[in-house]
Amino acid sequence: MQGFNTMQPGQLIFANTKNGMKSLNTPNRWLHDIIDDKPDEFPKITLHKFRHTHATLLFEAGASIKEVQDRLGDADVDTVMNIYAHVSDEQRRDTTKKLISFMES
Repeated sequence: MQGFNTMQPGQLIFANTKNGMKSLNTPNRWLHDIIDDKPDEFPKITLHKFRHTHATLLFEAGASIKEVQDRLGDADVDTVMNIYAHVSDEQRRDTTKKLISFMES
């Protein structure tokens, strides 16, 4: 049976045909098949790097720590802070602008 509604709570994104878990390596294998097919177009990247990128983009978009924690499914805010809360160049510039604005007022 296929065609599960992935918007249902608890529904797996990478489910097998019986709506169980696929092998943990399956999505990684799919990704590397795509990368290996067009090595000049795609850099070597891991699924975990997509997770880091997603978290960084959420922070840059203004999401709170709790929102990112919920989105990533991490149980601990410290995990999100220690692993995913990177400061981007844009955020560094914004921090400088905030300090300048504060000092001028």
